[in-house]
Amino acid sequence: MVDWAPWSDGVFGGASSSTSLDDLGVDGDGLGTGDEPGESTSGSRDCLLFLIDSSPSMMEATPDGEIPFQGALQYAELAYTKKVVTGENDLLGVVFYGTGASRTTYNIPGVYVFHDFGPPDSARIREITDLVRSEAEFRSFVGKLGHYRSGDSTRFPLSEALWQAQHLFHGLPKAVGFRRIFLFTDDECLASSDAERVKCQVRAKDLADSRVSLTLFAQRRPVARALRPVPPSPAG
Repeated sequence: MVDWAPWSDGVFGGASSSTSLDDLGVDGDGLGTGDEPGESTSGSRDCLLFLIDSSPSMMEATPDGEIPFQGALQYAELAYTKKVVTGENDLLGVVFYGTGASRTTYNIPGVYVFHDFGPPDSARIREITDLVRSEAEFRSFVGKLGHYRSGDSTRFPLSEALWQAQHLFHGLPKAVGFRRIFLFTDDECLASSDAERVKCQVRAKDLADSRVSLTLFAQRRPVARALRPVPPSPAG
């Protein structure tokens, strides 16, 4: 994992590309103590949202030839497939942020809800599998998805993506137990300014207050792309 923004410590849980779904409790049994955000008692339905950065660098191959965006989709595919067997009543969703195209209930530019929360049925699995297994399908979809741009910047505010995620969770029935977001991004800075950092922290706190946990999956950056500078954290 690269050196991620120090302000994110305690805000996001951490994982890596080698972390298995079983390691993170995505096993369909809904087990938990109910003492931490996102945890619940036995028998509860699991609710998992894949929040995937769709910036240009996420579409470029890393030194080992992997495309981070496609790797995130592979993780989602595995979760969907596993849930069909172990948790068919659980709810999963996929949201892309930093996109040129937009598809949300609240008309948020730069956010594309690929799958709203729903059960992991065969149609949804097929849609993800097509993007993971077919290079032609993947490239065609990425071309249609496009990239967010505001002036000269292609950086999309993470706080806006978290806001959309929060509203998706608000629409869930209260009986849902585990509420989790898996965030996939190669942006080691996470926020481009102090103002954006504060917004992200506020959004993360709002999610935690709603018992939604956040796990960050740090993606490797393309070999030829320099790391973005990390804004300094405020003193104290």
